[in-house]
Amino acid sequence: KGTYDIDMSDSGGSNEVYCLWHITIYNCRDSGYFVAVYFANAIISTVALILVGMIVFMRVRANSKPVLWKHGTFAPLEGFLLFVTMCLTDIFPTNWIFRELISDFQWMFAVICIITYLAGIFRAIPQMEFFQPSQVRITNVYVPTLSVIRAGYWLFVVFTVFVPETAATLAGYFRMHDNQYLTDVFTAVRLLCYTVSSVLISLGFIIYGRMLVRLTRASFTIVQGRGAVEGDRTYPTGMWEQESRMVYDANRPVPVTVQTERERETERAFRHKKFKYDLRRMRTFNYAAISIYGFFGVTSFALAFWYKTIFANMLLSKLQAFAANVGSPMTAMTVLVAILLSEIVRCRGVTSGARQ
Repeated sequence: KGTYDIDMSDSGGSNEVYCLWHITIYNCRDSGYFVAVYFANAIISTVALILVGMIVFMRVRANSKPVLWKHGTFAPLEGFLLFVTMCLTDIFPTNWIFRELISDFQWMFAVICIITYLAGIFRAIPQMEFFQPSQVRITNVYVPTLSVIRAGYWLFVVFTVFVPETAATLAGYFRMHDNQYLTDVFTAVRLLCYTVSSVLISLGFIIYGRMLVRLTRASFTIVQGRGAVEGDRTYPTGMWEQESRMVYDANRPVPVTVQTERERETERAFRHKKFKYDLRRMRTFNYAAISIYGFFGVTSFALAFWYKTIFANMLLSKLQAFAANVGSPMTAMTVLVAILLSEIVRCRGVTSGARQ
């Protein structure tokens, strides 16, 4: 018996026997397939949790004072990693109110972590550093101010928490009292909230996530490796800082150490390598968010009105189970691998900078 009371047994007739989704799956048609999906999800989630732990360790190692709170919202990557580590266990299988809330908590934390990263994108765009400013103004794209970002962030979080949780509680209550009509109504309300959240997140990454990638690439190209994403202060002390001090101290009898040409080339190569991994991380995160939440938006809308029909069809049930329990976690793990590679390069840069 899962979150949705759908018959998937072979019994037929008036006395329907529903499949049970606890630790194992039994009394279902093609139960072997769903068992494989279940264990694949468990393995992928375990690997993802290990990757998150490694990234958190490397972030703490690279930053002596890690910041979790910034401009009235969670810091983008730190907040993302914080919410990813919040895992809940499916217990009390006979209490439908609790089960509905547990199901929503998993969704809620995922949405909060991704909207936290999106808020970081909104903050980063107006703070991009260009050493060759232009008088041309971009008027066809709205970039919100920090106050608007903060207000929108918390409004979205409250909407994501309050409305679906209320609908989940009522759906569980009426399910326990055998009121199928109101159960279906509040289940549809909850799924439509998922749809709205997913569509807004997808649009945010389609418009502003892609914009940040383009601006980051342009900034790096203009300054020949000196551009950086807002908040990044982990470059080793090297050629560019020393050259700026030479100009500043030109009329003062202060000795300035100048790097050799080989050291300059080494540092320039490191900057290009770090930029490549940072840009790859941003693009991977952007594409993954668009694909995952685009999929969630479409499936949530379909399930809001036709979930009985979908889960009564074995082929559609298998496709939905694979996409939700294997496809999406694999995409999320790809993002974590990209972040980990970027952090490895970052930590190597910090280590080399300390040696210098």
